[in-house]
Amino acid sequence: MVFLESNLKLEFNFRYIMKGNLFAPVIDALVKNNGRYNMMDSAICEMFEHIRSEDIKSLSSHVVENYGQIVDKVLYVNTFKALRQKYEQQQDRQRERSQAPLEK
Repeated sequence: MVFLESNLKLEFNFRYIMKGNLFAPVIDALVKNNGRYNMMDSAICEMFEHIRSEDIKSLSSHVVENYGQIVDKVLYVNTFKALRQKYEQQQDRQRERSQAPLEK
């Protein structure tokens, strides 16, 4: 019961982040930092790496769908490329499921 409750709280927080478009200032800071190697850049990249490694689908989808054109240009770390790859794999699985005939 505690596990379910904590997952619901996390999902509520994720929805709050997405609805409030709270990644916008983070992405803006990443772009303005322009690839400089500093603590801010490391923290931002680490946050997105955590989203990718923990496979937080709702946040991954939100980032790729809303900021993909921006983060695809960040090439000095593999995080964003890997995030997009995971997103595309998920999209492929969803398409396959929707096209699969229903079993009787």
